[in-house]
Amino acid sequence: MKTNTIIRQTLLGTALLLTGYTNAQQPKGFGKTIENPCSAIQYDSYLKTAKGRTQTEAQFEQWLAPKIEDLRRNKTLQKSGNNVVTLPIVVHVIHDGDAIGENENISDEQVLSQITIFNNDFRRLLDSPGYVEGNAGTDTEIEFCLAQRDPDGNPTNGIDRIYRNKVSWGMTAIETQLKPETQWDPEKYINIWVCNFGGDLYGVGGYAFFPEGSGLEGLEGAESYAENDGVTMYYKCFGSSDLAPEGIYIPGMDKGRAAVHEMGHFFGLRHIWGDGEDCTATDYCEDTPTAIAMNISCEPVDSCPDDPGFDMIENYMDYTPDECKSIFTQNQKERMWATLQNAQRRGTLITSDACQAPTAGLNNNQLQGLNIYPNPARDVLNITSDLTGVTGSYEIYNTLGQSIISKNITFEDALNIDISALSQGIYILKLNREGKTKTLKFIKE
Repeated sequence: MKTNTIIRQTLLGTALLLTGYTNAQQPKGFGKTIENPCSAIQYDSYLKTAKGRTQTEAQFEQWLAPKIEDLRRNKTLQKSGNNVVTLPIVVHVIHDGDAIGENENISDEQVLSQITIFNNDFRRLLDSPGYVEGNAGTDTEIEFCLAQRDPDGNPTNGIDRIYRNKVSWGMTAIETQLKPETQWDPEKYINIWVCNFGGDLYGVGGYAFFPEGSGLEGLEGAESYAENDGVTMYYKCFGSSDLAPEGIYIPGMDKGRAAVHEMGHFFGLRHIWGDGEDCTATDYCEDTPTAIAMNISCEPVDSCPDDPGFDMIENYMDYTPDECKSIFTQNQKERMWATLQNAQRRGTLITSDACQAPTAGLNNNQLQGLNIYPNPARDVLNITSDLTGVTGSYEIYNTLGQSIISKNITFEDALNIDISALSQGIYILKLNREGKTKTLKFIKE
């Protein structure tokens, strides 16, 4: 699972020829090319140089190995479906003023398609592209939701659109400006930044913060890296053209697997070829056959013939095109769970309440004098108010955190909201006035 340097450079050069990549400065929106699908190695070098990160591969693996063995002895992960956890995601869509759905300000549908792909692939869901009968894939029992409450407890759809007067972003600007200014609590949310890459990230698909081992000797300052934690994606490598065909994608990386790959790194997975110099390297997973280099096509290959098995080109942690990929192995699942349960800012995601919609009355102290009736309601929801003549707005969210209705209003003694078109279920009404809010839960009969 390591690369011979010459072979690796040759393959990378071939990839560049196939994509037609150029180092020349390109205008906004240009680029149907990816030189480097994942910048994990470069990002690790950046953190060591710019941030003083001291964790080594050997230290992390020495810390993780006994925790994996504990999981195996427990055997709970052998019984698929018994341990499913749902982890909250916030997607920060960074744009420079484009309309929603244009350029890097990708549509809600494109974002939602990526969440679906995460769940298809991590859960190996039947009748999805993440399920291939008879292959070595396994259900990781990790799934995801878009956050339904923000750090202040207000309803959200989990899509955080952020304007910045900047056309493209390099790694330093992302790590020193964008992330610290926009990150939600990494103890409670998986932060994903989606933006237009430029500079040293031009031609990169994405990168992720590799987890920190808790309690490692000499790494007591690891909490200083919290503001960098998360996943960062080039906007054309996020989402699925199968599910959101009107989105903006790069051919070959248009099925959502680039972000699945980066999420694998977020939970401690390494590239299947080991990022090394020859076939002796390892990704620390015995059930991923050795490979001498990254693979860039779906053609079967055995790059380490002295070792058993063909290269696992179907694995999400290779560089093959999206349509090839359908496998997380059992050993990879064990690594992810050992990381999830023990690494800094991973285990707290399990207990986060961000996947749950705010309950009735949350933040009531911020905006008084507003109530709703009847509840449950069938066709009309009534708002009583003592804010006569005051302007404001309301939004209605479903339990997925998606905004269903949004309207500017003038508060009167009584207001009526037509909810006849809503499906039966639970909804959140958010009332807004001059920066103050009140959220109330209601049931549509």
